[in-house]
Amino acid sequence: MKITKQHFEDLENHIKHTLSQYPEEEITQARKTVKFVKNQFIAFCWLVLHKTVKEHQSLRQLLDNYLDSHIETAIKKILIKYKLS
Repeated sequence: MKITKQHFEDLENHIKHTLSQYPEEEITQARKTVKFVKNQFIAFCWLVLHKTVKEHQSLRQLLDNYLDSHIETAIKKILIKYKLS
């Protein structure tokens, strides 16, 4: 993963803050309803990231420093508990 430890922690904290606004059951249900994509988990990760960036505009500048693949690796690690088999 090519993202600094500090940036990863910042991203993780912002994502956790965004998710804390919703009941766990609602998040899990939303995770299961992502459709029309090859990989539901990756699509879910990007949806969460976009929601988080809307709420925390400071992330936009931080994320501009990284390739999408590096960001994707980080958000998949943060949201791994929502990955279904």
